[in-house]
Amino acid sequence: MKTRFNIALCPSEKVQEAYFKTASIFQDRQMNYCLTPARALAHVTLSQFNARDTAGALSCAVPFLGRSISVMPLHFYAHLDEAPGQSGLWVGHGVRREESLISLQEEVVGFLKEQRATPLQKTGNDYFPHFTLARIALEDMTLPASIFEAPPMKELITCEVRLGRSDEWGQFLEILG
Repeated sequence: MKTRFNIALCPSEKVQEAYFKTASIFQDRQMNYCLTPARALAHVTLSQFNARDTAGALSCAVPFLGRSISVMPLHFYAHLDEAPGQSGLWVGHGVRREESLISLQEEVVGFLKEQRATPLQKTGNDYFPHFTLARIALEDMTLPASIFEAPPMKELITCEVRLGRSDEWGQFLEILG
């Protein structure tokens, strides 16, 4: 059986805490996904993939681990879940599509393919870099005004490339490397 892994950009602990605080307003109405210290970490996915074990996943991530890149959250977003049979609303902060970010994401996806690991992320113009806060029910679409004023939206965020275990919803469950 294979496990889902995620090569992602992870911000500092201070930024993680700010995102946990922002996401907490969705805690009571989340559906399978909400950033919390005990459940899911803030991250910008470069690519998810499946591997048999952590050692195999690490071999796919080693060339990228520890690289540092800065991202700029631009805006709050709310997107309908497009998966068949799903009816949730994804909420979070979109990230500016800088050339350095797009290039890194394409490099990660290319390396995964070289390693015969199937990338689970879209690339190029279809890649949507973002920090997900939560997934909420459609009938609960009222969004508090405070979400648009969240502190991480207004500053450049330095992140490190990390490998983590992920779930089917894309939550970054733990840092492995």
